[in-house]
Amino acid sequence: MKTATVISWVVRLFLLSSAIFLAVIGPGPVWLARLIPSFSPLAVVAASIAGRTWVPGLVWCVAPFAILILALLKGRFFCRHICPAGTLYTLAAKTGIRKSLFPWRINGILFWSILLGAIAGVPFFLPMDPLATFNAAFTPATISQGIAVWVGGGILPLFMILGAFQPMIWCSRFCPLGYAMDLLGRFRRAMPAANADPIRRDILIAAGIGLPLSVIAKHFSHPGKKPTSIPVLPPGAESMDRLSNTCTRCYLCVQKCPSKVIRLLPPKLESLGTAFLPHLDMSQGACAEYCNDCTKACPTGALKPLTIDEKRVHQLGLAVIERSICLAWTDGEHCLVCQEFCPYQAVGNDPRPGDNLPRPVMKPELCRGCGVCENQCPAIRAGKAIRIHGLLTQRKMKHIDLPPSNWEG
Repeated sequence: MKTATVISWVVRLFLLSSAIFLAVIGPGPVWLARLIPSFSPLAVVAASIAGRTWVPGLVWCVAPFAILILALLKGRFFCRHICPAGTLYTLAAKTGIRKSLFPWRINGILFWSILLGAIAGVPFFLPMDPLATFNAAFTPATISQGIAVWVGGGILPLFMILGAFQPMIWCSRFCPLGYAMDLLGRFRRAMPAANADPIRRDILIAAGIGLPLSVIAKHFSHPGKKPTSIPVLPPGAESMDRLSNTCTRCYLCVQKCPSKVIRLLPPKLESLGTAFLPHLDMSQGACAEYCNDCTKACPTGALKPLTIDEKRVHQLGLAVIERSICLAWTDGEHCLVCQEFCPYQAVGNDPRPGDNLPRPVMKPELCRGCGVCENQCPAIRAGKAIRIHGLLTQRKMKHIDLPPSNWEG
């Protein structure tokens, strides 16, 4: 084996092991875990277009643009020597089995569907970005919820298995990022007119099939108007529409949430576009007042960055007391656990004449929807007596002015 080949594989295996270590263990600061998904120019550009704002910031745009320049100079150099998903697919291809399972190339159709969908505000196929699928596959919190929720992460093991029979089937037939690298590499040299025909075909098919599918998915992405049907989204998500259009399902927010309150929405036919999106499950914990790790971890801006002080006045949802199952309202017990634990004094009490027993009442103008009250509620007869309902649009609570936190954690 040539020395250059040995060095190349040493570098590739080092990058692969480092990427897996970051995805599984997630040590150190949040930005470190964000590195791998942030490398993808496809995810960054498409999410920025769909979200109508430039999301990565000055520092985080360096890596994806460096990869674009590398693609202009060297074509698929990133795919062949750096991409951790590409390394795994290459290892799977070493089995020596040679079958033709899927002869068609649809990576161009997927790429143009993502790009056209982003322009229309609905990049439905964005979760097929290879770096997002890599991170999702190795996120422990995602794995613990079963293969059924591996929208992006399921691609990696599936195509490793398929790649053992048809080598590099993902990279050569499906990968939209690899197609973009190849496309940029062609511009470096004069491209014969005949070579432009497949590109035109891919664009037309994407416009005729991929874009309509994305629009249909957007139609199914609305959770409904009833408060109980709206999930509580992570801070910075703003709305279900915006989150579903910019989230790559890399699940870094799930991985980095110290409270482990961020879970994945199950797929439903009536909300196809929201399947496997992150949401807050208050049965698992609560959204801590002095934590903004998920907003710092998100590589596409699907969760807008929030400072601690901004997070503290950011309303995620609204707590509603179910009086019919509340221990104080229904059973006459002396229970104000929700009031005791609420960090924002959003729960008051209403002592009734006769027994003068204090019963909890909400102060909606103070509630942030953090979920502490729901998580701590001791009622178990018919579920929690206080529940957080999501909002159509998250908002800053302008009527309240908290003192600066001076928090540096």
